[in-house]
Amino acid sequence: MVAFDVDGTLLRGPTICERIAVGIGKSDEMRAIEALTSAKEIAAARAEMVSWYQSYDRATLLRL
Repeated sequence: MVAFDVDGTLLRGPTICERIAVGIGKSDEMRAIEALTSAKEIAAARAEMVSWYQSYDRATLLRL
């Protein structure tokens, strides 16, 4: 079995999203998103996160 924990459900510590946010200068914004609880807010936050990544190529994001 292989498990991937992208949101901190299985493991504690920084999530993948938090680590990428550090690399692109969005740490504060990501911390605020991690604190959201409503489905509507989380959906909006995901759309916001996509906008963060659009100016980076895939190879750059993978290095972060």
